[in-house]
Amino acid sequence: MAHSVYGACAACGYESGEVWVGGGRHTFKTNEPFPAMCSHCHCVCDINLKVDVPVCSLCGSTQVSLYFPPPSDPGGRKGQEVARTFDHYITDQDYACPRCGRAALKFRDGRLAC
Repeated sequence: MAHSVYGACAACGYESGEVWVGGGRHTFKTNEPFPAMCSHCHCVCDINLKVDVPVCSLCGSTQVSLYFPPPSDPGGRKGQEVARTFDHYITDQDYACPRCGRAALKFRDGRLAC
């Protein structure tokens, strides 16, 4: 089931729009959105994990990096899981902000969709 999240940076005040995690029940085989950082437009976006070359959902750039558990979380789940798709998840720990670059971006729950 698709789930949305929002990212907010405590250091610079950046706030992302709604970003999707996981596909819907009719599209999960071809569409698996997951949060990423775009180095081109400096935003949190969602990318489709089911394609060979993922692109930013906001600007179309291929300069994207997935948000995985932070480096301070090498073995996995030290923080609370915020959202997950089949093999990927994000926690409530600090991630790199696409605007200021500091590890001060936190994800929070959005809404569910079918």
